[in-house]
Amino acid sequence: MLPALVVLYLFKIGSLIRGDGFRESIEYLGINGLSDLNSDISYGPIKFLQLLMVKIDEPNSTLLRLVSATLVIGSVILFYRLMRKWHTPRIAILSSILFATSSYSLHMGRYSLATASLMLVFPALLLFGTWLKSKRNVQKIIFIGPATALSLYIPGIYIVILALVLIFRQRLLLAVQHMKRTQLYMGMSATGLVLLPLILAIIQNPNNLKYLSGLDSIPRSFKAFYDSLAQLPIDFVYSANIEGYKWLTGSPILDVASIILLILGTYAYIRGEHPLRIRLIGIGVGLSWFIIMFSSTIDYALILPLVYVVIANGIAYLLQTWFTVFPKNPAARRTGVITVAILVLAISAFHGYRFFEVWPNTPETKESVVLQDPQK
Repeated sequence: MLPALVVLYLFKIGSLIRGDGFRESIEYLGINGLSDLNSDISYGPIKFLQLLMVKIDEPNSTLLRLVSATLVIGSVILFYRLMRKWHTPRIAILSSILFATSSYSLHMGRYSLATASLMLVFPALLLFGTWLKSKRNVQKIIFIGPATALSLYIPGIYIVILALVLIFRQRLLLAVQHMKRTQLYMGMSATGLVLLPLILAIIQNPNNLKYLSGLDSIPRSFKAFYDSLAQLPIDFVYSANIEGYKWLTGSPILDVASIILLILGTYAYIRGEHPLRIRLIGIGVGLSWFIIMFSSTIDYALILPLVYVVIANGIAYLLQTWFTVFPKNPAARRTGVITVAILVLAISAFHGYRFFEVWPNTPETKESVVLQDPQK
């Protein structure tokens, strides 16, 4: 399925919307050189890759979008690995298909947005938590430090990391004890190298602390706070108010079937069968909601993987309920699996049609991504 995933994100990546390479590289990214990158180190590693693409060929929207596509493909792979730890292979595959074909995932991965890196945060951090559970994963733990250090370049994510460190503190201590000294030193050295540009940028320009805080858009009144609080559920289930170049104006992020699966997944978690998971997801959703509300540089890409984690649990609950009704009838069990698989494919087809056919042809999209002369 990996080739299919790559084709999905690379198909017409430079021609579905032609846009403007100059506009994407300068206006949207806000970088024109290493000096600009040093003055605002937030999303630093991603901006560096995008800047590299600009230097290779400017203006070239396709090269810039390849960075975002790679990030989202990576997030889907990590999401699958996480679901494989938490559920059966069947549930992992079905939920990963939904996550990969989500209209919002497609928008993040097929346009040059640094915020595409947000989709990696929770799949990676929660997967790291499963690695800490087993002694067999000691060698993998070496990568946790550098990967977590990379996420510190994203505004506001330090809050999420602190919360997860507190939750997994016992597992972290046991993992460190089981590591050999050479492995421990390798992990610490790699983490230090990743953090070095961040520390130097903060020393040279203390304003970077403000950018990295992620708290630059605090509501100034109770009404503004309430409107900001309510905007997220409205955008997901009713009508999304998102810029036209990265969304189909007026449509919600989720479809009706996904909303039902989300409700079923929430109900299944509330029943208390997996207390640690519901605590992780609850804290993750709460902190993501908080960061999105108070930050101008964080969007729904941060919370989207958690939404599909719950949807995956909804699929699992649906099938488990069906298997309870038909515990020994193989024909009935296969019918249930096939029906859910058809539902997943129908949802994916709907999101694909919405992104590849409807969105590029709306007036709002054409107005926001039309090729423009940079001199005007």
